[in-house]
Amino acid sequence: MSSSAVAGRRAAPPRIGRGCSRCAPTSTRRSPRRCARSSARGRRISPSSCPSWANFPQLSEPPALESEGARFRLFDATAQFLRSAALVRPLVLVLDDLHAADEPSLLLLRYVAREIADSRLLVVCAFRDVDPTIRDPLTAALAELVREPQTAQIGLAGLSEADVAEYIELSTGIEPASRLVQAIHAETEGNPLFGAEVVRLLDAEGRLTEADVPLRIPPGVRVVIGQRVGRLSERCRSLLLTASVMGREFGLDALARLSELARDELLDVLDEALTERVVADVPGSPGRLRFGHALIRDTLFDELGSARRLQLHQDAAEALEAVYAADLEPHLAELAHHFFAAAPARADKAVEYARRAGDRAASQLAFEEAVRLYEMALTLVGDDGARCELLLGWETPRRGRATPSPRSNRSVRPPTLPNGWGCTSSSPEPRSATAAG
Repeated sequence: MSSSAVAGRRAAPPRIGRGCSRCAPTSTRRSPRRCARSSARGRRISPSSCPSWANFPQLSEPPALESEGARFRLFDATAQFLRSAALVRPLVLVLDDLHAADEPSLLLLRYVAREIADSRLLVVCAFRDVDPTIRDPLTAALAELVREPQTAQIGLAGLSEADVAEYIELSTGIEPASRLVQAIHAETEGNPLFGAEVVRLLDAEGRLTEADVPLRIPPGVRVVIGQRVGRLSERCRSLLLTASVMGREFGLDALARLSELARDELLDVLDEALTERVVADVPGSPGRLRFGHALIRDTLFDELGSARRLQLHQDAAEALEAVYAADLEPHLAELAHHFFAAAPARADKAVEYARRAGDRAASQLAFEEAVRLYEMALTLVGDDGARCELLLGWETPRRGRATPSPRSNRSVRPPTLPNGWGCTSSSPEPRSATAAG
């Protein structure tokens, strides 16, 4: 982004300085030699920002000022330093993670922006979209900055599929298959950083020429997400690990039961994640949240051990049963998923919910979903009579769907039944097992 911002502005090669609000020190560490050289050139030095001031008795100490006056002098010295630096040749200053800056730093930026308007200095600030009610200093700073005639605010959207394809071609020289581009775009949701890491991993593994490639989270993405989540408190992070079992979206009532937290306490803990946009409200669905990106959820979920996952899936299923007890029908597939993931602990419930969800999907002409759910049940059922019943239910949507689903092309073992035995023991009228093919 920074490179694009300076493109076309290079009458002379600019010097580029970079800064990061998250890791910026609280004071400027200038060497004694640079302090002396700056003073010899007639530049003003702010004593409060120069820890080596005491090493130069020949430099007179400016008179003490009130705190506001001292801060003004510091701001002015900073602006004058940048103006002087840009006299030699154009200067580009890049400030990343502006959303993490404290209020005094944002006040300094506002002052500097006004003072450098006629200089050969370009300041590029990058920040994430954050909750304006929580990050009020940033909102106020942006409102002031955009009033300056020399300031432009540029909103960055995610990459499109065409952008992803172009990036792969430009960075690797490979023309990717459209299915691969679609998969990368869907997995990364157009996030440039995540997309670049996925492409880099596939390129290193020599799989960019394949059309159907199972995607996994690259190490670079894990590091970025880990840093972002790592800034949260341990309590908040632990709650998000629990929530990751419930999927990309989750309901607050179910999470409260699963985490055994009172509703108010739960909201207090989640406020931190909402502020950092690790999670966000689901539009039009009060009481539901979703992870800011699917890869955030996946990264957290991958941190859970297998035994912990099994237990959390079972606990999530039981919590959802309690929350949706008044009307289970719309949530049958969700319940089937969690009981299936907790198998073999409650295989009976997994089979029952998967069958009912399959019946519901078939009745709504969602044939592919019905096949997926019946096959889920078939992997757990052991009784031949129940298996045959499921196969009869499975065959109708399998034949009815318009196009085969790649996920459902695997073969399913037919039941082994004695000669002349009816397909179901529960049905008063035997049906032919050959109907299932």
